Amino acid sequence: MRIAQKDLAPLLSRITDIRMAVFSSWPYLYDGNLDDEHKYLQHFTHDPESLVVGAFDGEALVGISTASRWETHPENLLSYLPGDWRAVPVTDILYLAESVLYEAYRGFGAGRAFFREREAFAREIGRRYVAFAAVVRDPNDPRRPIGYRDLVPWWRRLGYAPIPNALCEMEWKDHGRDKAHTHHLQVWMKEL
Repeated sequence: MRIAQKDLAPLLSRITDIRMAVFSSWPYLYDGNLDDEHKYLQHFTHDPESLVVGAFDGEALVGISTASRWETHPENLLSYLPGDWRAVPVTDILYLAESVLYEAYRGFGAGRAFFREREAFAREIGRRYVAFAAVVRDPNDPRRPIGYRDLVPWWRRLGYAPIPNALCEMEWKDHGRDKAHTHHLQVWMKEL
């Protein structure tokens, strides 16, 4: 369900916990900190054309999904699109920032609901495209868990496709590393 901006403040600590727990595992392996998380989430508490969707087990928040206008996202994602995509007005794209859900709650429809809500929101604010960026990892990386289920086939079934040559770069510290380093993320897009 959509979480109104006025209701976000008391949930920020819980949202931070979920983000840090999920992003610490494969494929992100993010070794985050609370200050960075809180700064990042402020974007969603101030932009009226951003969205936070929550998955609940009773009163307990167990997952969140976010979206924001492409042009207001902290990273300059447009610069990573190949030339022909740069002709698309940034005001036509909604950025699907993340979907994070505790593992015990996966496989019951929350992920599909996250995409459905964000796509509906994109239409409501007049966006023609929805896009997200997914980290690219070597499938033979020894840190990849046995039995890990790749989301690529599922994203394709939902109508998303990777944009060729659209790899963005973001820095974060992996667990087990001394410092942050650059990661590549593939940009995926869908026309509504």
